[in-house]
Order: sequence, then structure tokens, then C-alpha cells
Amino acid sequence: MCPRRGPGRLTLAILALPALCAAPAAAQGTGSLRLGALVQAECALQVMENLTVLDVLGGVRDVPIATVGERCNDGDGYRVVLTSRNNGFLRGQNGDVLSYLVSYGPLEAAKLSAPEPSSPTMPRPIGSSAR
Repeated sequence: MCPRRGPGRLTLAILALPALCAAPAAAQGTGSLRLGALVQAECALQVMENLTVLDVLGGVRDVPIATVGERCNDGDGYRVVLTSRNNGFLRGQNGDVLSYLVSYGPLEAAKLSAPEPSSPTMPRPIGSSAR
């Protein structure tokens, strides 16, 4: 009988293995089998905007604008890099400029810079979360 593809093939190989190894196993008494696997790192961020309207003329402070969900299975953790398209400023259509600070996890009231390697980064351990 020819082995089938799929689960039947694996079952046939597993059933045949004890028959092939029965005599040496009885002679040795004990043995060991080492199994290993490679798991690819998988990291993801999910940003859920709060759709908050900011009263910039009246002054705002510590207003949550989004919730960020973090997930990563990398043993070394991961880094979150925060950057700003306008170097940490809000720019209005009329040319007005307003600076702002951002807090995220352990990063408190930081001024963001343009996207570049020297932007603020935060190493995050596995299973951490931020709001």
C-alpha cells in the first residue's frame, strides 16, 4: 500500500517507526529524542483613535487621543519609534503653528522630531502594553 498525502502519511510513518526501532530500544533500555523548532518573530501594533476634538485655543492637557495595543513574541522584546511629520508641531491650513508634547508608556511629555534614527525610542519587553 502506498502512503497517502496528508495526515495519513504522517500516521503511517509514526506507526512504522516503533517497529523499526523495537530491537535496538530493547537492548539499550533508555534513550532520548530531541525536538526543536524555529518560530518567526511576529510583532504588531494596533492604533485605535479616540476621535477626540481638541480645543487648542482653550488649552488642553493630558488628553488621550488613541489607545495602542502591542503584541510581540520576540524574546528580545521590541522598540517603538515615535516621530512627527512636522517636527512636533501642529500646522494649520492658515499657517499657524502649535507645538505639542506626547506621552506613550514610559515616555512622558516628549517633544517629537522629524522621522530619523535619533527619534525617541522605547525598548518594550514581551507582553507589555501602553495606553
